[in-house]
Amino acid sequence: MKIQIGDFQGKPFMTLVEEQGRYKTELNFGIKKAKMILAAIDHIKEFVAKYDKPVPPQSKPDRETIAELQLKEE
Repeated sequence: MKIQIGDFQGKPFMTLVEEQGRYKTELNFGIKKAKMILAAIDHIKEFVAKYDKPVPPQSKPDRETIAELQLKEE
């Protein structure tokens, strides 16, 4: 993972960049969100431990999306 620190409209921000082959994921946040992440870091670790499991290629999600639920209600 690469970590970049920059400036946006006079405020500092951090970008986490992870590249896997041709896929690239970026996460940008400033001081306010960084503080929120730090305050919830233990819960975030528990979340990852519980849900970070490989998804079989042709599996369906465990729950429906909001859009799917709205279509069924109409």
